[in-house]
Amino acid sequence: MGKKATISLSEPKNSRVEYPAGYPEKMEKLESVQLFHVQHDPSERFDLAEKHPEIIQEIEHLVSEHKKGMVPIKSNLEKRISQK
Repeated sequence: MGKKATISLSEPKNSRVEYPAGYPEKMEKLESVQLFHVQHDPSERFDLAEKHPEIIQEIEHLVSEHKKGMVPIKSNLEKRISQK
């Protein structure tokens, strides 16, 4: 699968999480939603979002409903992306 970097977490002690090499340095926020059929396209080369807007709409609705029950917290992803 490729090289992996090991990152030590501050809590709990002695915990270690393995991330793919380059993570999170290579993370980027997508400009638009993407949709893939990973059983047929495991490399995620063929974006199906334009062909199936109804699926995107359903996912966006489910995410919206899910967010209604969540308490917002500060995004660490946004912080890491903005540090580039």
